[in-house]
Amino acid sequence: MFAVIDTETSGGQVGEEKIIELAIFLYDGEKVVDQLITLVNPQRRIDRYVSKMTGISENMVRRAPRFHEIAKRVVEITDKAVLVGHNIAFDYRMLRQEFDSLGYVFQKETLDTLFLAEGLIPGLPAYGLSKLCKELNIVNSDTHRADGDARATLELFEILIQKDEKKQLFGIRSMYTGKQGETRGEKLRHLLRNVTTQHGVYYVFDKHGSCIYLCPLHQAKQNITRMFLSDAPVDKQFQMAASESESEKHANKWLANWKIYSEFRRLTPLFNSDAPVPQHRFLIDVKDGVYIKSKQSDNPILALSSSFLAGRLVKQLNSKLQSGEKAGDLHMRKTVLGTDFLLEMKPGRKVGEKLFFVWEDFKLKGYLYSTTKESLKRRSAVLKRCVPLRDDAYGLGVWIEHSRHFELTSDKK
Repeated sequence: MFAVIDTETSGGQVGEEKIIELAIFLYDGEKVVDQLITLVNPQRRIDRYVSKMTGISENMVRRAPRFHEIAKRVVEITDKAVLVGHNIAFDYRMLRQEFDSLGYVFQKETLDTLFLAEGLIPGLPAYGLSKLCKELNIVNSDTHRADGDARATLELFEILIQKDEKKQLFGIRSMYTGKQGETRGEKLRHLLRNVTTQHGVYYVFDKHGSCIYLCPLHQAKQNITRMFLSDAPVDKQFQMAASESESEKHANKWLANWKIYSEFRRLTPLFNSDAPVPQHRFLIDVKDGVYIKSKQSDNPILALSSSFLAGRLVKQLNSKLQSGEKAGDLHMRKTVLGTDFLLEMKPGRKVGEKLFFVWEDFKLKGYLYSTTKESLKRRSAVLKRCVPLRDDAYGLGVWIEHSRHFELTSDKK
């Protein structure tokens, strides 16, 4: 679990500040499962500049609970969770300071979205929360308030999870959530807690946070149970190594398979002996200056799921060859994309969410999910939020077969 937090404070000398507003969103990597949003009576004056910046007056907090009255709830909602915040050192210090005054030692693992953003989205001019919201098209209608800033931090964290190609944010949990002395049955139940029948990717991590296995989410229960019931040496090794699991849901089966294929190639999980999704067997290549269909090629430009589709596309591509043009990857991409920048929208995973595929210079930049009320008008924001997918013969073939942007025409006239 991740507890995404933000605090607003009274101002004053370091060590004398008090929390005047607190927001905590308990996030399981997919959705918010609990939350705490409250004003707090600091039992001291609020500096004038703080009131001007936040809009929180002394009258507003006069009847609010004092920190000791919400302390138990803070402990409960953050139990076994990693604290996540933007410049988390400040918020963590404020919580520890408040608990110290009560004689309670409050210690948590922390993640800072400021430093994570610097690593995962390099090259921005600044990494303050308001600057990142502007760069990434995150809407924060209540800035300098704990609720608004915590919600913006949560949306930023969701983007960073998607951008985390090495899955370090998922894997980091396994470095301190694994239980010593778990029975095989207990570990199996723990690993399967995130499994659903939805389309997506299922990851298993070892105690060091490295991904050691992945598969389609809807197959995870069957696959992991089989590996835990087996006495084969390799499955015994997996049972010992597996420490934590995470699931990543997607809007449809074909994107999930594309993401699994991309992750398999990038992460090379130790216990995946073969690609966890079927590979397209019908290839398109170039020979003697024209496109041909083939079943074997060392470097095909496209891979499709059926001979019929491959044959139809070969006809279309050859019909688009103009005098002096060369058949090949660039001509094929120009033909199917039609433009050097394409933002294709599809239904998302839930109501109000959209899925976007982004192409620039005839290359796939990636995909993103967005629930923002503002349209993604700025190309820079779109490109910064993109999650990479493998742009090769398989990936492009998947997109061609499922995109409405390019229609495979009928052979009939």
